[in-house]
Amino acid sequence: MDFAFAPGATGYDNIMRTMFTNRASTTLVNTTGVNSIKDFFNHLSTHVSPPLTNILIGTHGNESGWMNVQLDPAFDAHTTYEALEKAFAPPTRSCQLADNIINPRPVDSNNQPIDPSVFIRGCRIGVMTPFIQKLKDVINGLSTTDVGVAAPLFYHVVYSLAQGVFEAFNYDFHIFKSTSVANKTDLVALLDAVGYTDMYGTDITTAQWNIWVPSRITKAVDPLVRVKLNPSPVTRLTTLKAGRYKFQRSNVVTLRMDPSVGTLPTTQGTIVPFLKTLMNNQAANAGTDAFWLMFQNTHPLPFYKRYEYDSLDDMVDGLEWILNSKSRVYTGRRYEYYVSPPVINNNANNELVFNFYASPAGGATSSNMFADDESDYFNKI
Repeated sequence: MDFAFAPGATGYDNIMRTMFTNRASTTLVNTTGVNSIKDFFNHLSTHVSPPLTNILIGTHGNESGWMNVQLDPAFDAHTTYEALEKAFAPPTRSCQLADNIINPRPVDSNNQPIDPSVFIRGCRIGVMTPFIQKLKDVINGLSTTDVGVAAPLFYHVVYSLAQGVFEAFNYDFHIFKSTSVANKTDLVALLDAVGYTDMYGTDITTAQWNIWVPSRITKAVDPLVRVKLNPSPVTRLTTLKAGRYKFQRSNVVTLRMDPSVGTLPTTQGTIVPFLKTLMNNQAANAGTDAFWLMFQNTHPLPFYKRYEYDSLDDMVDGLEWILNSKSRVYTGRRYEYYVSPPVINNNANNELVFNFYASPAGGATSSNMFADDESDYFNKI
């Protein structure tokens, strides 16, 4: 038996709970007072009779090393790399899986032990390997059998119908700029220049970008395209609308300047070299300051890597800097353009890759196109 947990309050979380309820050989834990991963693991240790097969956690997430679910009630509301470090370090060690719910292991049809795993469902959480590795470090230690962790490499999407829940993936093609992109033509040129490919190694063409990028590039489009279902698990449902396009202007980092720094530069051309010098110096002399330690290149998951920059200097160059002179705060922000078509099969038929979890009374049949730890779609450690 697998056990699942999706504690959030968004529409996505609601659908995840339905999906886990419909999933074969799975028990959804949706109990009052069980709100964090620590709560969930503690609940399992007192309510599960071995053997437990696998654990599933559904939550919003992103590629910066962040999950919307709380790790420990004593920690911040979201799971970050820093929260994982805190959970792993004495005396705050927490969120380990108890040995009595992992062992003894159930066996497969060949009488071989089934390796236990925690399967995360949430957007692009698997992209940051250091985050997944640290999560694995946290949950292990009590079990005599090593517990693996797997998380998606793509945007994780779910669609709810009366007959059941579709589970699928969207690509993450994007452009991040310190200034806004003028128009569709310029954005398509920027996307072309990156040299994006699909998961099968096929180049994305200019024609495809022109289909996916809207004329008004600051306006969201959701859904983006129509795709086929082959075979369809639902009678007379042959297609779905899927994918999305999104624009947003995001604040990446804020820096408050001490009065001792003196007069602050106010233009992009003067702010950038000023902040490069200041931030590199702060990182080099961080001491025990948790914030500046994140900017050191020896950090397991440097702050700038979480936002897809190669170095601290690269991050400073890649952001638009705004100064609030009154509060002496610099805000580094960027313009983000996301093109996220659905992941389809490697053929010319425009067929969606999906799993379907049929509702017990929906008149449909469940079907799977990918496994919970399939390396094409998940990073497993």
